[in-house]
Amino acid sequence: MKKRYFLFGFLLTVVFIFLSESKAQQILDTANVTTVDNLFDNNTGVTATPGTILSGPFYAEYPATTPVSTENDGWWTNTIGFNGSHRRSSRVGTASPAGAHAIFAFDVPVTDYYVVYHHMVNSANSSTRSYVTFRRFGEGAVVDSFIYSERSNNLGDGRGSWYPLGIVEVFASDSALSVEIGCDSTGTNVLRVDAVRILRSIQSGPDIEFGNRRSDETTIDPGTGDTLYHASFFENRAPFQFPQTTFKWNGHSDFVMPVYNLGSSDLTISGFSTMTNRFSVLTPTPIVIQPGGKQDITVRFSPVGEEVTIDTLLILSNDALEPEAKLPVVGEGINYNFILNAS
Repeated sequence: MKKRYFLFGFLLTVVFIFLSESKAQQILDTANVTTVDNLFDNNTGVTATPGTILSGPFYAEYPATTPVSTENDGWWTNTIGFNGSHRRSSRVGTASPAGAHAIFAFDVPVTDYYVVYHHMVNSANSSTRSYVTFRRFGEGAVVDSFIYSERSNNLGDGRGSWYPLGIVEVFASDSALSVEIGCDSTGTNVLRVDAVRILRSIQSGPDIEFGNRRSDETTIDPGTGDTLYHASFFENRAPFQFPQTTFKWNGHSDFVMPVYNLGSSDLTISGFSTMTNRFSVLTPTPIVIQPGGKQDITVRFSPVGEEVTIDTLLILSNDALEPEAKLPVVGEGINYNFILNAS
């Protein structure tokens, strides 16, 4: 057993390094992206030190609903995050972290539809029930609200990613859009916040967007100067790894993925294609998505044996720049009885 899982872990590392080079056909223009990062300080979480509350023109923090002195009354700075620097975490002690939240505000010079992303490095104890709200300047009502698991950012290679929270129409103004991320969990999971980013399109016609995008990261061999690893939000969609799935009794795992249309005319998805028969899409086509709209599609992994399958899902559409948009996918088939007896 130990040998089997060591081999599988090594194989997945190789797989994800390979898939990091699988680029989206369309390279995003940095001029169409606006990023707001969290503030930070030197309070890195010493137990006896009270938490801090940071606030600025584009970022503000708020404590838990029922704070506990020196335990739950503020936030910590973690020395990892967007650009490898920092993120913020709500303090968790004897009280619930519920109610802790942070708000990111965006100045928007151009009225348009925007996909909103949240960045997170890989985290095993981040909140699985974070609430998210979108608000527009001058409007009393919430534009959109939903629950989000911060572990959706975790990738199979141990890295984090940019996760698409949703799409929203934003009207040009200062502080045009506010994105609130808060902790809805009553357990011990920690609310963590990192950079938030909004993406628009200037493409004429439909423009497809979907899936997590890679964190910006480059690793250089200090001895040779060779690039060992490179990935970018602007170039790479992150691979989706299905959970381990039994191949017995027609076992399968499903993944529901929203597809957005950032363009100026209807996006028509005409079909899907993969290189193997292990992956399929259950959602019937054609699918028509209006500008600023989204449609969930269901992707299924159906292993036929004990195997690791690496594939690429192609989404076929009338997007002129990405007529065959790519999503790398990975799945492992397992023998159910074998896993049950492993302990």
